[in-house]
Amino acid sequence: MKKIRKALLPLFMAMLISALFGTVSMAASSGTVAKIGSTKYTSLEAAFKAAKNGQTIVLQKDVSYSSVLSFSRSGKSVTLNLNKHTITFKKSTAYLYVKKGTLTVKNGTVKQTKAVYDEISGVNGTVFKTAKAGTLKITSGAYKGELENLGTMIISGGSFYNAYADYYGTGTKVYGTIIDNSGTLTISGGTFTKRVWSMQWFVVNTGKMTISGGEFVSSGYSILNSTQGKLTITGGTFSGDGEYTESFAGLIYNYGSGATIVIKDGTFTTESGAPCIANEIGKTTIYGGTFVNKDSNYYCIYATGGWEDEESVISIKGGTFKSAGDMIRARYGATVKISGGTFKTTGNKSIVLYTWNGGKIKVTGGSFTGKKAYKYAQVTDSTRYGKAKVTISGGTFNTKYGEYTE
Repeated sequence: MKKIRKALLPLFMAMLISALFGTVSMAASSGTVAKIGSTKYTSLEAAFKAAKNGQTIVLQKDVSYSSVLSFSRSGKSVTLNLNKHTITFKKSTAYLYVKKGTLTVKNGTVKQTKAVYDEISGVNGTVFKTAKAGTLKITSGAYKGELENLGTMIISGGSFYNAYADYYGTGTKVYGTIIDNSGTLTISGGTFTKRVWSMQWFVVNTGKMTISGGEFVSSGYSILNSTQGKLTITGGTFSGDGEYTESFAGLIYNYGSGATIVIKDGTFTTESGAPCIANEIGKTTIYGGTFVNKDSNYYCIYATGGWEDEESVISIKGGTFKSAGDMIRARYGATVKISGGTFKTTGNKSIVLYTWNGGKIKVTGGSFTGKKAYKYAQVTDSTRYGKAKVTISGGTFNTKYGEYTE
């Protein structure tokens, strides 16, 4: 009898566990974080390691991390379908790190909730980081935090927002950068929204960056192309204002030794307090696009220099420009060269070509119209950059402009 009881005891225990918690297989299923086909994994790390080239990992539940989540699959291309779930990073030092291989992310949310602020580096709140051997592709989803690219990043869709931190415990939210690129970055779609109050640039590029589409909305510091950065824009919509930054920064700002910007198309609109395009160090060339400044107290295109005698040049070969205020300003030895384009001022006191503190504007082509505007200004000044100068040897001026006197 005792032997029968001993034999039946495991069965009774299994029945009791089944009644209380379900079967053993159900318990395993409830702990499933991701799937590859029908194979279940209890962590994304395990799924990353197991995934074969071309396979898709499907997230099964919301997950959170307080340390780095690493993807390192040299020579492998894997897709992470977030499956409308959320990955949350709960420390500023935690993020998804694409170390080797190619990872495509889509269809869900990745966010940073514990960004921190310090005076030296600003807001630290990374969600993705790629190493030189890593490639990250984002096709859809919502992302809150910084994307740091040292390798290759390709964005064709999704919604992107910058993370925020508390400003020295004051309760004030200060927002950080959305993209920091020193590798190769291609953007063909997506919406990028910079919220205030921000003390950092919207996007920083010191690598190779190409924008052919997408919507970029910023308030304050915008897209910075810095030292040795190569930025090419062939499309996209860019809008914002200068309410929360230095007024000269512009929607697109070139500042750095060896930095170059080429704009072939796109729509650039400023509401107040900032130019559409600003160049301080480096070269910006505009072949096309639409540029609109709606602030009657401001200007559309701005070139400035004066830092260590670095070259600052804007060349305008085409495009459509409309300004409620002044059209083009140049100072501190910076040069604007205009050989094409259509320029229209709508303000009663707009100055089309404005130079001071040694700025130079050279016009060899283009079409200029204005509403009771001033044709140009050469403000007398005494600086080490020489006299301000406007030279007009071509182009058509279709309005009877007034003459500016200071």
